[in-house]
Amino acid sequence: MFRHAGVQAGLPVRSHEVMALPDPFRGGGRFCEKNRHLAFWQAELYLGSTVAATMPRLTPEEIRQRFANSHDFNELFDAFEDAIVQGIQDVELYRLLFWNTALSPEELCMFGEKLAKEFQGIAYEIYMWLAHVFEVTYSSYDNFELAVRYYQKATKVRPEESDPYLNAADCYDPDLNIPPSAVLLPWMKDGVRRVTNKKILLERLSYLYQMIGDDEQSAYYRNLADDLGRIKN
Repeated sequence: MFRHAGVQAGLPVRSHEVMALPDPFRGGGRFCEKNRHLAFWQAELYLGSTVAATMPRLTPEEIRQRFANSHDFNELFDAFEDAIVQGIQDVELYRLLFWNTALSPEELCMFGEKLAKEFQGIAYEIYMWLAHVFEVTYSSYDNFELAVRYYQKATKVRPEESDPYLNAADCYDPDLNIPPSAVLLPWMKDGVRRVTNKKILLERLSYLYQMIGDDEQSAYYRNLADDLGRIKN
């Protein structure tokens, strides 16, 4: 991992100042502006530095238009940086960025992680939207790995919420065993201890076990859900 001198000293560093980039952020011996941005943000996420504040160049409406329509990474990056500087915490605005088909999964992750770090009050919504985008758009390429990863991140922000577990379970394909049941089931079982609505998660566990052909475990979790329902009634 590289460290820019300004980062080491705790000073604000602009992306164009990052000169010593490790692979794979070099492009054929020449620095690529797009990769420079990504590498800078990766360093920032891990090293805890912050992007120096600049005067906003774009209005919120101009940012919205770029997120929705631009296919140029540098334009999207500049608009995103302006949104951060202006402190815009409109999830609907960033949703336009997440659905922009010009961005790769790596770039989406970078934008999302940066948002969640800067605006922790909307981190849950950011992770849920990222997971949904990966579920719909990239599932055939990564076997839902990124979708499940961000549903898991959402549960760390709001452990009492059951929706991330339920949405991740909806991704499951029993014929292909993706996402792997060995990943989903232990995570969901652990979630039963944390979520507010335990009954619905127990019911989903029962259904997942039924899908993989484990009738004994399916009955076990169905009975737990029924018992919990009777207690509440």
